[in-house]
Amino acid sequence: MRRPSRGVVTEFDEDRGLGTVRDEVGRDLPFHCTAIADGTRSIAPGTKVTFLTAPGHLGRTEARGLLAAPAADPTAGPPGPGTDDPAPPPAGSVGVPQAPVATPPPDGTAPGGPPASPPETTTVYRPPPAAGAH
Repeated sequence: MRRPSRGVVTEFDEDRGLGTVRDEVGRDLPFHCTAIADGTRSIAPGTKVTFLTAPGHLGRTEARGLLAAPAADPTAGPPGPGTDDPAPPPAGSVGVPQAPVATPPPDGTAPGGPPASPPETTTVYRPPPAAGAH
């Protein structure tokens, strides 16, 4: 599997939906707004992005699957070893610890508490029918 490239959006024409991203090597790669992976169809020049490259129209290499790179945390220290590693797998994946889920007991009691009280009922007063009305 190819690793994503990194770059910066150098220009983007909102009306035409066409833009250019400059990769780390200095190549300018065109892209169409449909290549923006978050579905917004718009991206500001100067935005740092990750993307894949693929053959495009007329055999040119194009940028595809553009994602804005997360902003660096100014309070974080210098990057340490392993910061170039991919993101951790999502919760629910094999090997990822899960928090236990509390399941209520079948008798209706709250976990660790007294038994639940029955729901309140409401009595509606209806006066007897008037004399002579049938």
